[in-house]
Amino acid sequence: MLRRVPETPLSDAITRMNEHNDRVTYTRVLEALGTARFGIVASDIPADVPRGVPVRMDVPYCVGYTRHPSHLAGPDFVLACADPDVFRTRFPDRGFNADVSARAIYAIVLANPETGGLLINSAIGLHSVTIDHATIARLQRGDRPCAITGLRRWPWWKWWDP
Repeated sequence: MLRRVPETPLSDAITRMNEHNDRVTYTRVLEALGTARFGIVASDIPADVPRGVPVRMDVPYCVGYTRHPSHLAGPDFVLACADPDVFRTRFPDRGFNADVSARAIYAIVLANPETGGLLINSAIGLHSVTIDHATIARLQRGDRPCAITGLRRWPWWKWWDP
């Protein structure tokens, strides 16, 4: 039997995290980040690309920033959307004009140390999640999400990391 791959894996994880707000669901978000693609607002799109056509970029130099709605006095965050194809269908006026990989979004965030990290908007609802610089650095370094959140994903008697 074929297993159906969800169309919006990162957005689904963000929605569950907003519903439950615990370490388990936050760990699932971090796990989904590694294979996700992100939509960003890039200002250095090549001139020959037609307006409204998203481009895939390695590492754009100029990206959009935003403030978290509940912390308007806080730092800016690199702005991204999860599951960009679905996001653009549901929210066509948001201006996300480039797609990047997880590796590229990590590099963008870490190249902008003045920001608070990464703010990711969900494609399936009005939910978002923020990931701070330290967590992004650990993900880029290859740390496992369960090690970052302190969530043990193996039996209690297995004291070593499988």
